Amino acid sequence: MMVQTDLFTATRPLAALPQEVARRVLPLLEQLLLEVLASEAVTLEGNDEQDHP
Repeated sequence: MMVQTDLFTATRPLAALPQEVARRVLPLLEQLLLEVLASEAVTLEGNDEQDHP
C-alpha cells in the first residue's frame, strides 16, 4: 500500500502487481475461467436437451 506524501503528486495505482505475483495468479485464473466455461457448457447442453424431447 502506498502512502501519498504530497497531495499534488501523482500516485501509482495499487493494482500494479509485481511480476512474480502475476506469474503465479494468471495461470490459476485461466484454469478457473476454463472450468467455469466448461461448467456453463454442460449446463446449457442439459437445458437444451430438456427443451427438445
